Amino acid sequence: MDGNVSCGGCIRAYGNISVTGYLSSSGSIKGYGKLKIEGTLEGQKLEIYGNLSINGYLKCRTLVVFGSLSLIGPNSTYMVEESEQVTGVKLMREQEADWDF
Repeated sequence: MDGNVSCGGCIRAYGNISVTGYLSSSGSIKGYGKLKIEGTLEGQKLEIYGNLSINGYLKCRTLVVFGSLSLIGPNSTYMVEESEQVTGVKLMREQEADWDF
């Protein structure tokens, strides 16, 4: 997804999700693949069955990641208001790796 997108419902994807820009969802976001954020993502319940890469900002109420969470760059951050569960490792990197994750 490129640009600014607002969704009034739930988002479900069976594959990798790439967000470049701003994505807002008032419902849950469930992804059966990897999620790559380059910009800002705001949602309620975020459930990802794969790796999560953040190059920007993530804000959600609950976060469940069945994979690793990577923060790319010195200004990348995320905020979880209620509960957070990450089954893999949490990484901080200066820049994105040259290979696909």
